[in-house]
Amino acid sequence: MKAAELQGLGDAELVHMALDLEHKLVEARFAHSLNKLENTAKLAVFRKDIARIRTELRTRELAQSLGQDAIFRAHRGSWTRAAAQGISGAGKGQFLAGLVDKIDAAE
Repeated sequence: MKAAELQGLGDAELVHMALDLEHKLVEARFAHSLNKLENTAKLAVFRKDIARIRTELRTRELAQSLGQDAIFRAHRGSWTRAAAQGISGAGKGQFLAGLVDKIDAAE
């Protein structure tokens, strides 16, 4: 991911992308601790991509004279892990929707 690509995205998209990458980084760290991660270079890629996104967000905050992490805090509540993973029916109270879809697809 290039920094120039990030400049064309909206604030909410950047925050959601950062949260999704942070979630993937946690999963990759867990897989690495269990010796299940085949490509350990993914850890560095995730960290660097998160840093690029955070840098772009901070640049926008400084341009708008906002406090640190103001944009991140403003859009964090609209992100859900299920929506980031593309699970249908993502929303409050529907945390099993993705699991049910996978079971139905397997049958």
